[in-house]
Amino acid sequence: MRFSDGRIGLRDDYTDFRAELVGFGADNEAVFARLLEE
Repeated sequence: MRFSDGRIGLRDDYTDFRAELVGFGADNEAVFARLLEE
């Protein structure tokens, strides 16, 4: 999911797992951003 301020996170509604991708580095965040655009 992409937050209104531009941050990207993962959310699993089934298990209620949530993680913000900022902690994984700018390169990994960019990869996930590209996946969200597809």
